[in-house]
Amino acid sequence: MMNPSVNASNNRLSASDGYQFDAAGNTGRDPQNRKFTYDAENKQTKVETVDANGNVTGTIGQYAYDGTDAGSKRSPGSTDSRKQPSSFTTHLLLGGRIF
Repeated sequence: MMNPSVNASNNRLSASDGYQFDAAGNTGRDPQNRKFTYDAENKQTKVETVDANGNVTGTIGQYAYDGTDAGSKRSPGSTDSRKQPSSFTTHLLLGGRIF
């Protein structure tokens, strides 16, 4: 865990700490080599691990949302990119609470 600095001019985590952002201001990558993907409404849909070259090495979680903005997280049982996940754990997100 690190304590990142904040860029006062744009109120974002500092890119010098290893963060990358998309045009909408969403975090695209972090210093722990995680890649974040968002849908058209800027809701996070996937978190993946990547190697130094940016190649995906595993999936940490996938997220889906319904029309009421309730979301669910699917966490793969295996993050080994050479294998299909053997199982998924699903968590329901309602009003910011995980069920």
